[in-house]
Amino acid sequence: MKKIHLFSKYYQSIAVIPIIATLFFSIQIKNLGISFIIIALFTKLFILLVIWFMQWLNNRKKENLYFYFNNGISQIELYTVTYLIDICILFIITFIVLWVF
Repeated sequence: MKKIHLFSKYYQSIAVIPIIATLFFSIQIKNLGISFIIIALFTKLFILLVIWFMQWLNNRKKENLYFYFNNGISQIELYTVTYLIDICILFIITFIVLWVF
């Protein structure tokens, strides 16, 4: 339960750009069809890689992630779970956009 809280805390710290992208992709999936979801998944992966790269450039000593490292969460685990959370949010919002609106 502690790790879930830590993952959600990290996702909240970077959530602005992925949520905006999720809303954009959900609208595009409604307009262009369900086949656009593959493009959305790869683009969201690219966005996460850009966020990682920007964090790496800003703090090369990775001092901002020591909190997570000290709690037993590796960097790969942190970004993998963040991507999975982001994909789940994409599917939930896409489902809402497709079936409700």
